[in-house]
Amino acid sequence: MIRLDHVIAEVEDIEQAMAGMAAAGYPTAWPVGPFWPGALTSGVSVGTFNVELYQPLDRDPARPLIRTLVYEPESVEHACSALDRFGIAYEVREKVEPDPSLLRLRGFSETESEVPQPICTNVVPLDPPFPFFFCEYAPALKRRLAPGRFTVPHQVRELVYGLRDRPLALELGLEAPPLRFVEAAEDGVVRTEPDLLSILDSVR
Repeated sequence: MIRLDHVIAEVEDIEQAMAGMAAAGYPTAWPVGPFWPGALTSGVSVGTFNVELYQPLDRDPARPLIRTLVYEPESVEHACSALDRFGIAYEVREKVEPDPSLLRLRGFSETESEVPQPICTNVVPLDPPFPFFFCEYAPALKRRLAPGRFTVPHQVRELVYGLRDRPLALELGLEAPPLRFVEAAEDGVVRTEPDLLSILDSVR
């Protein structure tokens, strides 16, 4: 079994997007910080999964867009074997944080902020049929980001993702509630209930 852990939403102004999500009742899972090379990211909880907001620093996105799906696998080995079974090449990438100030932004205490600190292990398809990867968090971060830690008054009940290759995604077992796949001309989220894309678009 896998779980949809989070989706990545590309936004033009991450601070405004965070403010808009907070005004709609979605709590902060982690604050804005330079957690990716060349980008600012942050997270909000929307129920059984999180939304990672992503603002690239080298360009301005034309509109809010949710394309990348990130799954929590049973184990790294389970994720690798699933991709091996379908002949999808991948890399296993260990993410380690060497900066104590970024660890504290992530919610690590002073005593937990010894560096370097493991953050997660990602299993990343090199030529995926659509944008997705697997993420196994380090135990401390997994507990900190678990859905049960957040009170979300307007949980996302449905996430509809358009796919050019829906059959392969279903064979891989990547449809996980509240995520549902439909056939589409391009890959990406087409609708959520409540409507996250309208919230993000309204704060541009």
